[in-house]
Amino acid sequence: MIEKYLGDSRTAVVRAAMVSLIRLNSEKYLSQIIEMLGDSRVGIVKVAQQLIIKYGVPDYNRIQEIFHSTEFEYVKIKCVAILLSAPKWQSLIYMLEALSCTMEDIRKLTIQAIDEWLFKFNKSFTEATMQQKETARQLIDFQGELLPPSVKKELLFVLR
Repeated sequence: MIEKYLGDSRTAVVRAAMVSLIRLNSEKYLSQIIEMLGDSRVGIVKVAQQLIIKYGVPDYNRIQEIFHSTEFEYVKIKCVAILLSAPKWQSLIYMLEALSCTMEDIRKLTIQAIDEWLFKFNKSFTEATMQQKETARQLIDFQGELLPPSVKKELLFVLR
């Protein structure tokens, strides 16, 4: 009964439906909530982001697709926030990929996130796979001019 309200034109109704559905069955409705990230209404995107982070392991690949396909900066910011919650090495790859975004606020957010990632680097002793290391190195080589030289140098150091 509640599911039909996801398509309502009223933002408050859609937000309430999203919250109700995810509380009823987060596994079943998480994919629908992820799709709500692509909505053009700020309030819906904000609630979708909060629910995704709170209630489950998101589909990072789908969120990355939404990030690349949307033209709305607020949607991109919410997608980046979710991608930053990915596991240690995968989040670095998402950060480096988001660095190519033409929107200046996204770039600043990403560079700040990379700085924070480097600061917290040793708090988790999780090792990167060879594939993750290679992907990160390629992204650094490809987008290195967008990174401050000291950050680029430090990233290359931790990837050895």
